[in-house]
Amino acid sequence: PTMLVLGDLFVYNEYDSILQQERIIRDAFMNSMEELEAFKLNDKRKGVAIEPVTYALLIRNSAIWIKRFTQIFYSLEKDFIIRSMSRYNPKELQEYDIIVTGMIKTMGIFRAYFRNSKIGYRYPSTFLINEENTTVELGPSGDPNEYHTDYAIIAKFPGPNNNTIYLLGGLWDTGASLSVKYFTDKNAIEKLENALKDKYGYLPTYFEALFEVNGLDRMEIGTEILHLNELDASIDVWDVTGN
Repeated sequence: PTMLVLGDLFVYNEYDSILQQERIIRDAFMNSMEELEAFKLNDKRKGVAIEPVTYALLIRNSAIWIKRFTQIFYSLEKDFIIRSMSRYNPKELQEYDIIVTGMIKTMGIFRAYFRNSKIGYRYPSTFLINEENTTVELGPSGDPNEYHTDYAIIAKFPGPNNNTIYLLGGLWDTGASLSVKYFTDKNAIEKLENALKDKYGYLPTYFEALFEVNGLDRMEIGTEILHLNELDASIDVWDVTGN
């Protein structure tokens, strides 16, 4: 069976007893309970109670991603289960083929993948590439609502129970949408397959690919494949203890 895991945004509730106001807060630099607890320890405001909420907040593009995956699986007459990352149970890692998609910073335990990847990641929004003894930092730039540049990754790697995990993500949601396209669009799939065959002479079973994405209003308008790496099937690239 297959599970689609969507990276959702972390939000929390504030109640101001002095102003009698209640607010739902989304902080782009806060993406976990641990970060919320650290924030609470340093918050010196009087009369403000902070609590996590019990629901997930998905970005607009999530609806587009779900539609594309639904079309693919429907055409194959195959069912799949959808989870948000905040409701994902790590025990299910061994029970499903898993497709995880979204912004990398929202991917929870799946960010552990980068511990064993040639493509490094620094939280919250930087890819790290080692080139000629130098580490190159790749991060998004520009205004995501206007013209901008983002970066995306696609990785297919073995799970811990003879299952397969696909990581489709971007530093911003433009890159995430691009990675979904390379999984669901026939022309994009052929382009990626041909690039892998050109480099290796065959299509690797497991691989990772890094893309530079030009976007406009959070939509991809141009892309370039920057790096392709074959992953060794005999190496355990998955570490469920990562953060």
